[in-house]
Amino acid sequence: MKRRRRRPVDPHVGDRVVAAMVASVPGLSQAQAVAALAKANVVPGVPLRQVDDYLAIRPHALRDLGDLPPWPLVRLMWALAEDGYPVPRPRCARCAVVKPNLRHPRADGRICDSCAKLDRSRPCARCGRLRPIERTVEGGICGNCWNYHPDRQEPCTGCGQPRRPARRLADGSALCNSCYQRPARTCTDCGDQAPVQAITDAGPVCRICYRVHQPRRLCGRCGRNRPVAVRATETSPDICLACHRGPEGDCVVCGRHRHGHTYNGAFRCDNCIPRPLRECSRCYRRRTVQAVWPTGPVCSTCYRAVRDNPQPCATCGEVRVLTAVDGSGAGACGPCVGARDYSCGGCGRPGFLYADERCQWCVLDTRVRDLLTGPDGRIAAELVPLHVALTDTDRPASLIGWLGKPTGSARLLAELAGRGEPISHDLLDQLAPAPGLHYLREVLILAGTLPPRNENLERIGPWLRQLLADVPARHTDILQPFAHWNVLHRARRRAHRDGPRVPYAGKYSRDQILAATRFLTWLDDHDLHLGQVDQRHLDDWLTTAPGAGFLRSFIQWTNQRQLTHRLSVPVAVKAEPGRYLADDQRWSQLRDCLNNTAIPLKIRVAGALILLLGIGTSRVCQLSTADIVATEAAEVTLNLGKQPVQLPPRLAVLVTQLVSDSPTPSALRPRSGPRLLFPGRPPTRPQHPTSLGRSLARWGISPHAGRNAALLDLATDLPASVVADLLGLHPGTAVKWSKITKRDWASYLASRDPLPDNDNRPAPSRKNSQ
Repeated sequence: MKRRRRRPVDPHVGDRVVAAMVASVPGLSQAQAVAALAKANVVPGVPLRQVDDYLAIRPHALRDLGDLPPWPLVRLMWALAEDGYPVPRPRCARCAVVKPNLRHPRADGRICDSCAKLDRSRPCARCGRLRPIERTVEGGICGNCWNYHPDRQEPCTGCGQPRRPARRLADGSALCNSCYQRPARTCTDCGDQAPVQAITDAGPVCRICYRVHQPRRLCGRCGRNRPVAVRATETSPDICLACHRGPEGDCVVCGRHRHGHTYNGAFRCDNCIPRPLRECSRCYRRRTVQAVWPTGPVCSTCYRAVRDNPQPCATCGEVRVLTAVDGSGAGACGPCVGARDYSCGGCGRPGFLYADERCQWCVLDTRVRDLLTGPDGRIAAELVPLHVALTDTDRPASLIGWLGKPTGSARLLAELAGRGEPISHDLLDQLAPAPGLHYLREVLILAGTLPPRNENLERIGPWLRQLLADVPARHTDILQPFAHWNVLHRARRRAHRDGPRVPYAGKYSRDQILAATRFLTWLDDHDLHLGQVDQRHLDDWLTTAPGAGFLRSFIQWTNQRQLTHRLSVPVAVKAEPGRYLADDQRWSQLRDCLNNTAIPLKIRVAGALILLLGIGTSRVCQLSTADIVATEAAEVTLNLGKQPVQLPPRLAVLVTQLVSDSPTPSALRPRSGPRLLFPGRPPTRPQHPTSLGRSLARWGISPHAGRNAALLDLATDLPASVVADLLGLHPGTAVKWSKITKRDWASYLASRDPLPDNDNRPAPSRKNSQ
């Protein structure tokens, strides 16, 4: 066999490589270039010759590596990058991830250990996943399935479960990893008797001390020098604690595709794997472990309490999450003891990291930007105030949940932003009415993107178009002018005069239009048209149809336009209030509202106002912080009508407490100005009176009967004009309550028997006789 001739040694190869490095890398001196070659282990011989040959072909390789650089040059590039020089870091040709372990050359370029492992993988006969084959049994299974194969398992002496043996006793019996306890030895660092985690140069160390002094190495995923969670093997690099999350698969418990591990022969995600019960190092309760810090294991409650409350570190003085203690027992942060740093990777804020090593505020900002970005890759100028309003919050978790809903107003906002069209009320009116659309409109109005408008009436237009789409054309010709020029015209004129005081005024307008639609449908069913309808037909419909009283406006409109002839809908006579609360029951419920702390604060305030002042639930729902006035004399007044009402001291304390309570977290929470005391959903609108009435009844408070009793009591003691000015009632309503109480005695005098004729009649006075 002919021997291969050795290549002659070139004594100038090192000088050429150093000169090329100095010429290509800014700020690199000759001495620093020699040190980088030594750090990357590019020694004279084959490694240095490979770098020289590649630089001869590609002189600018240190600025542009190319597709298939030699392995020594990859190590040299990483050494220069770690020293802070501006050189490109090599990427894997398959996964395009910046990694230092690109030791596997392929036709398409250098690939990392993980991609090379996939090249050698094939489907496992048991789990079906594409993984390296460990054993040839059953046609070839992976290493994970081999660990749970029946041929490798035997009963554990401790727990009796069939598991893979971890240690064998003197009698030949086996113990699993859960039952085997490492022998306790004296830790050379802390001096405690504990199981040995590792043997260092100083001697054995326990698990907690090992994590504090754990050696740091270069992570094969993120490229940072951090404590290693998984050591490197022949096919995989070192993985740090932050990057190690376990394999991915379909969980057999929740069915989601997530990171997890194999548990009892089946794959489970990290949330579905049962956690062992251990003693928490902070509260000393035996609970499931959330994390293991340098101080020891911590439960989920202590874990969240520490991370949500950063404190100044006793060692460095920085405000951080204190997961360790120093020599004096004071709290210390993770970086000071070599452990994990719970600081946001975006803004540096310490505390709870929501996702991707970032806090909730940074995650919210990123997701809002992705949501509002248009087709040109930028946020439109009209949506910039919305971005500011959504990210300026003290509770970002609620908004992150709102953005993450697969359907709803957030997804609709993303679709509108993706169109690139200016967002306006007309654009939103073209969409089908839905709760998510209404909520989105409120968000845009609050952020200043859209001008405010009376939504109670403006929603009727899109609703009417959707209603008339299913109505015959002959009915549309009648209903459309009636709705626009009669119902909506009157409603807008009333709202302009009185203001949007009643938030549900639009319901009355819809009921009028629906009553007219049902009446026209009834005429079609009986082969009639409006010109043929007489009073007999109308009376038949009024006695059978629900909500017939709302047809009165439509009949008046048709009579005026001579579509019908002399038809009339009788006005329903309102009956006098028939339900009253007895005095002892009323005062008992009022005492519960003032003194029972088990009742929610909003229910106590609403019930006390109804039982004491006779305010209706609809008026209570309209109260805002602007209606509550605190005077200089430590008095609290409530503005209901023309004159303010001074509240009793105990009720004033409850109202003041309700005003000072923090508002409900929401994207629609106003940053300034008055806010509603009883907000609904969304919180820019008041709670529905029916909902408030049900809540009051659930706590044993009778709102309707209690209000009648309170008004009866007030009308008995006060004149009608005073009651109207204090409570904001209509004068006619106050007079009706005064008549119910018989305060003017007019009906009593009219009901008396007439006086006798002449015998007992008093003599007329001289003045009367004249």
